[in-house]
Amino acid sequence: MVSEAVSQQPEAANRRADKLLHKMWRTKSCQFNARVRLERRHWLSVLATSVLSCYLAAGSIYQLAYGDSVLPANARLLTVTNLVVSIFLIMITLYEAARNYLGAAEKMHASALDIAGLYNKLQSLPRDQVEKQRCKFADEYSATLKRHNVIHSDLDYAWFKITNAGDLDLSWPYRLWLLFQIIGLGVVEYWLYATLIVVPPLAFFWFLQ
Repeated sequence: MVSEAVSQQPEAANRRADKLLHKMWRTKSCQFNARVRLERRHWLSVLATSVLSCYLAAGSIYQLAYGDSVLPANARLLTVTNLVVSIFLIMITLYEAARNYLGAAEKMHASALDIAGLYNKLQSLPRDQVEKQRCKFADEYSATLKRHNVIHSDLDYAWFKITNAGDLDLSWPYRLWLLFQIIGLGVVEYWLYATLIVVPPLAFFWFLQ
């Protein structure tokens, strides 16, 4: 009974005991996180540019409908602002399209699935077979990384650590520091989209005052 309990160790214990298994677990988890982050960034980019287009249309309609009630100086300012923002919208749309977030997300997902397959095979092997085939799995793991050639971000790694804090035995002060790190990295990741959505209406309301 004792030997049976030892042989049926939980997955987390196996990850801790085997560095290669732990490395695969960490990499595939970060890449799955990266896939979600990139897809979210794609749709936020679409939302932000679409909302900014609506703001520009609303500004043009306002100028046509209420142009007579606007001071000449303010009317010129509104016209120049619409032109500048329109050019900026074209630039940011082209830039975001070139980043191809959905394509990068698919590559991350494919890499994570391949590593997950290696991880599951290695984890299912008896301990004596693990040592015999360790070099083979390490080579396949390296080949998978080279084939897909994707790199997850610090935000993906921080999110991996905070969501697996129990398995990683992270202290509560470190978990709190991770939380602040995730917030800071999230601001860096998404500040542009929040700016495109929030700033134009605030500027327009200030213009009307």
